[in-house]
Amino acid sequence: MASEHIEYRRNQELEVTVLPHETILRGVPARVGHARALCAEVYGPRPILQTFGAEARDLETHAKRVWSIYCEQPRAHRRSQALGRRVMELSARLSRLNLPWDEWQVLYRLLLQVDRALDGDEPLLEHARRLEDTDMEEKALPPARTRESLPATRGLQTAAPASVQAMTSRELIGHTLESAAELVKKEIELAKAELRADLKKEMAMVKGLGVAGLCAIWAVGLMLTAGTLALGLVLPAWAGALIVAAAVLAVGTLAGLVLGVVFCLNIEVLRQIMAWATNTTIFDPNVYYLTRLPADMDVSETVSIVAMAMALSVLATLYPSWRASTLDPVEALRYE
Repeated sequence: MASEHIEYRRNQELEVTVLPHETILRGVPARVGHARALCAEVYGPRPILQTFGAEARDLETHAKRVWSIYCEQPRAHRRSQALGRRVMELSARLSRLNLPWDEWQVLYRLLLQVDRALDGDEPLLEHARRLEDTDMEEKALPPARTRESLPATRGLQTAAPASVQAMTSRELIGHTLESAAELVKKEIELAKAELRADLKKEMAMVKGLGVAGLCAIWAVGLMLTAGTLALGLVLPAWAGALIVAAAVLAVGTLAGLVLGVVFCLNIEVLRQIMAWATNTTIFDPNVYYLTRLPADMDVSETVSIVAMAMALSVLATLYPSWRASTLDPVEALRYE
């Protein structure tokens, strides 16, 4: 018996009529199919026979008997070997019977439900619903928050509603855009402040390096002057100055030659280091058709460049030296 009383339920998609010996379902096919599956799970453990043939009813009665024994003490009969063997016997009997499709699928579904219950698993649809409820609880929105105010922006004060959950889509989008704009403004202000602080530090470092560079130049000039004066004690003044100038010229030329040779021989390595440091492609092969920077030194060209550099350095000092030699120190100091 499905129900002792006649029950009738109806909505826009499904109509259910429960009679003492029958359940009638009408409505949208998808809803009707889902309702039939639910009825099968609900009527499964109950003493309700859904078949009509004698052989089918006899088999259904035995299956219901197994289920009723299990329901008396579910924990004690869970994974019971005796009940499991009985289900296998009934399944073998079902495979030998020649029954109409409607009755065969009712018995087949019933035996599957009994076997699932013996394994300790709850009905399939109930299990799926429980998982959905669990997922919904885990994904539930946080509790309603108290009133939140956005930071003041030039006399404009905006506030969030008392509950984010109570926002309409328009209010939520507006609140999100306002919050994002305010956040961007604050990030820009913070970046500017950090940039100013970094710039101040860099300027202080540049000033320090400038002072250090000037001190180094003055120190080198004083050392050269002291060397010239020292040589002037044993040699004529012009000879001492010439020796110091020649030494400076030789040291500068040698340093430039060594650094130039090292740079040329390691230009590909330097290119790779600069590309790694700047995270860019220097001399892109797709543009310049070069997989590496070539370096081919010619001795004659190197010697000629060194000689030209020395000659230009000497020539660049001739005119200032001649002008200085024509000045009268007394006359020059008179206008200081």
